[in-house]
Amino acid sequence: MRSIFPLVSTVFVLALAACGAPDPDVPEEEATVDTQAHVGEWQGMIRGQGDVELDLYEEGRFSMNMVDADRTVAGHYEIDYDADPVELDLEGDGRVIEMIVEFTDPGTMRLKGTANPRVGRPSDFSDEPNMMMMELRRVE
Repeated sequence: MRSIFPLVSTVFVLALAACGAPDPDVPEEEATVDTQAHVGEWQGMIRGQGDVELDLYEEGRFSMNMVDADRTVAGHYEIDYDADPVELDLEGDGRVIEMIVEFTDPGTMRLKGTANPRVGRPSDFSDEPNMMMMELRRVE
């Protein structure tokens, strides 16, 4: 009596291959991140403070006009798309605002942060006291 094991195992392997099992030698398509999604002119609101205009330039400069307070801050920024959530530091007027960023829809972003170094950067978008919250839309 011959063993049917080699035949059964061969059929099983061929069946798996036919089902489209991933080939380990072919890299999976990686999701691409638009690392320039933040660049541009933005308008919106700072919760509890009023209207804001934020310009983020490609070369790492920014200008933020707090319209209702009649105050403008300019300086440099750094953004880290590898962090989760995305991290944005705005440095101007001798202060650093440590923020997190979420792109909620195309042309819309939400920011949360603080300039208080004792509080530090927020880790999520939950409602916390003493945190600046911004909802911004890209200016077309």
